[in-house]
Amino acid sequence: MFATLAFIVARMFGRDDLSFYENGVVSINLPVAEHVLGARASRTTHPRFLASCGRLFSLLLERDFTLSNPFLWKTKTEVVKVLAKNNQSDLISSSFSCANVRQATKLSRHCGVCSQCVDRRFGILAAELSAYESADNYAVDLFTGAHQSGPPLTMIEGYVLRAQKLATMSQHAFAASYGQIFRAVEQLPGLPDDNVTRLWDLHRRHGQEVVSVVDQEIERRSSLAGFLDLPTDCLLSLIVSPVAKQPDHQDPVEAEPTAGEQAEADPHDYGLKRTLLAIDKQARRVVLEGGLEFGGQIYELVELLAETFSADIDTGTFSDQHRFVTAPILAGRLGIDEPSLRKRISRARKKLTGESLEKLNRQLLPNDVVENQEWKGYRLNPYLLLVNPSQLRRPPSKLSHVSNQMVTSPDVGH
Repeated sequence: MFATLAFIVARMFGRDDLSFYENGVVSINLPVAEHVLGARASRTTHPRFLASCGRLFSLLLERDFTLSNPFLWKTKTEVVKVLAKNNQSDLISSSFSCANVRQATKLSRHCGVCSQCVDRRFGILAAELSAYESADNYAVDLFTGAHQSGPPLTMIEGYVLRAQKLATMSQHAFAASYGQIFRAVEQLPGLPDDNVTRLWDLHRRHGQEVVSVVDQEIERRSSLAGFLDLPTDCLLSLIVSPVAKQPDHQDPVEAEPTAGEQAEADPHDYGLKRTLLAIDKQARRVVLEGGLEFGGQIYELVELLAETFSADIDTGTFSDQHRFVTAPILAGRLGIDEPSLRKRISRARKKLTGESLEKLNRQLLPNDVVENQEWKGYRLNPYLLLVNPSQLRRPPSKLSHVSNQMVTSPDVGH
């Protein structure tokens, strides 16, 4: 609903992008316990959801429309620190996070037991900004408030135990324990391995922040009287009781092969598969691996972008620094206006991905051939390999010699 409303407003102002601001831990929203599934683990700003909305809105507009989350790589604590960095910490007291909106009162605006309240309070405490929000803002105190049996008690216990687990587990154990992260990895820019590492580090930082707040509260109450006065169903009582005691997470070591042995035995090739492409100037055709050919407007577009691409290859420019061709310049060289350019690129991407899947059974993403970036323009994907057309017009079974060792900047006119 919010995405749709924002899309309508963006359309009214002629914008082609939306930004949703949510910390990455909540966006990915890994389950706090094994039984938290389905609607109890909603992912309203998950990269996969934002990418799907972007594809839907792009189809409706017939041009590229993107949704992004600038806070994806920040924890709740790091988001709160953005306010402090900009001297706006006093805004904390006027903000609202609680999921139980209808139960809010002027005195206790937050329930203190929903996941949003718990995440908010831990974030503020870890950022050392509790002076800007009174504990009375919560109907139930984070550490000493009594939690009702059932979902509230289970949630707060699961939240802290998961944080302790995230703070101590290795990257390998994290990826093995939370396969849900790969739904996000496939929608994020950059290399998959790098994104897995960043997601692990994001959750590790979150876990350490929560654990540090708990440690400080326990140290503050380091007396028998301090603990005896606590309700039996508050968070601190749960933590210091034997039921809540949990050792640091350790990767299993008995009878498990080493990482090197597992990697050596794994038959799957995780190398980046680069798209092979050739430009036949004489026939005015673009050729993809498997002999799939395109002419007309697709050829004109790719041939123009290939000039900048080949020049960057010849000068040894790093892939991530390949130049973009701005929309006005590209539209001018094609003799069309910018709206027509966006429609043409959208149709070209649709045709490239559709025919590649239908005829070659290969899934191409929209940016695999023609890549675009907001405010910069368009370019050929820097990881393309330009080869001679004759190499791609051979039967696929004879392409085994075409690899990443092939020349990447041949004379594409031959």
